[in-house]
Amino acid sequence: MTALALAVLVSPALPALAEETLGDAKQAVKDGARAVGDAARETTKAIGHGARDVTKAIGHETRDATKVVGHESRSAVQSVGDAIKNAWKSLTGPGEAQPKP
Repeated sequence: MTALALAVLVSPALPALAEETLGDAKQAVKDGARAVGDAARETTKAIGHGARDVTKAIGHETRDATKVVGHESRSAVQSVGDAIKNAWKSLTGPGEAQPKP
């Protein structure tokens, strides 16, 4: 009889207890979904910043390499020009005028 009496006493509280437990479960799911969303947003932001930094570094390296190539090309052209001028002087002598380009 004691179990039956206990069941009768507890049975009116069961729907309220079940609803409270369901509400707690729903809130826990919402909180978990929010935490996952926040983590995904932060991860995406970090990936974007990392990609931007890598792109910027590649741009700087490309710019620097282009400058070096430009300087080397200009120096090579100048050296070829000087060699042609010296060859012309040695062929024509110091008093001869150089041809105009």
